[in-house]
Amino acid sequence: MKTIIQVLSVILALVGLYLAIMMFTSWLKVVSIQYIGDFFTVY
Repeated sequence: MKTIIQVLSVILALVGLYLAIMMFTSWLKVVSIQYIGDFFTVY
């Protein structure tokens, strides 16, 4: 039973990490798009 809990916790940690990376990359894309847009409007 203990091993099942350990495996589930590891899977949950990996899923959480994956979701965090996905959210971070999408946020980074939005920020970079806004920054590039501002850069082109300024120059």
